[in-house]
Amino acid sequence: DTFKENLASVFDAADQSALQLKIVRFLNVRISDDTAFVNFDVRLTDVDRDQESNVTFKLVKESGKWKILEMKET
Repeated sequence: DTFKENLASVFDAADQSALQLKIVRFLNVRISDDTAFVNFDVRLTDVDRDQESNVTFKLVKESGKWKILEMKET
């Protein structure tokens, strides 16, 4: 799986519920060897909420492809 495919799976999960997830802005991308951190703001909307959150993905490169290892919301 590529980073794009991993991110697509997060959006697909949101599509299967009433949750709407939109990337508002990318803030920072840091890459060090085979580890990367991608930080961005997202807006989450469903019947019970309308909130903006900051999310950081930790990615690792395995066999030449980036995979999401961890996702933190702050």
